[in-house]
Amino acid sequence: MTGVIVWTALATSLLVGVHLLAGRFHYLVGSRRSRVHSCLAGITTAYLFLKLLPELGAPGHVAGEASDSDARRLAFAIALLGFVVFYASEVWAHRHRATETIRREKERVYRLLLFTFALFNAGLAFVLPHQVATHGPWLTGIYVMAIGVHLLVLDHAVAEVHGGHYSTRARLIHSAGLVSGLVLAIALGPGAWEAAVQPLIAFLGGVIALQVFREEIPAYKQGRPLAFALGAAILAGLLLFAERLPH
Repeated sequence: MTGVIVWTALATSLLVGVHLLAGRFHYLVGSRRSRVHSCLAGITTAYLFLKLLPELGAPGHVAGEASDSDARRLAFAIALLGFVVFYASEVWAHRHRATETIRREKERVYRLLLFTFALFNAGLAFVLPHQVATHGPWLTGIYVMAIGVHLLVLDHAVAEVHGGHYSTRARLIHSAGLVSGLVLAIALGPGAWEAAVQPLIAFLGGVIALQVFREEIPAYKQGRPLAFALGAAILAGLLLFAERLPH
């Protein structure tokens, strides 16, 4: 258990570091035409298709004693719920930014988005102890790498929309979400991981799918296919290597 906590704390610290330093690396993803942006998008897309979605399709992923087909259906239904909830919140926020003239209302929408992002981060950190205990540090390291890339690109997308509002304070709030998720997971213990982590991973998978398709993959006129393929190949190679190692 101690080893799990140590590895989990290290992984969370790395993700917090990504958040706090993300602003300094916006030049890497500042243009959707950049090869770096396409490569990073390839990494997160490959993780979505090669790791997250296959886990959702694993028998009994969230349904325990249910039949395999029912378990898969339930897992993807939860993923769809995550997709729809975050899509609806983004649409609502964009509409209010476009129509509201009262500063207080704009601030309320912005704070809601900060809170939503912090909850998402809490979920990402909550599943980390289970990832370490189940998959070992190598596969967890790839999870942290893929999520770190995802957070870096997402940070730039949020900063583009909100401009000066999105500051160090906002990144501290998002980092606090990561820390709170980790603390909650450790406090509740392995019993809670078994009960809550699998549905949570399904929900997060739906959210990540939405964010990858909406924010990370460049439009066809802007993308760099070779760089995208390179990113996907790097992630696929790392997964293949890590899965052959003992947990």
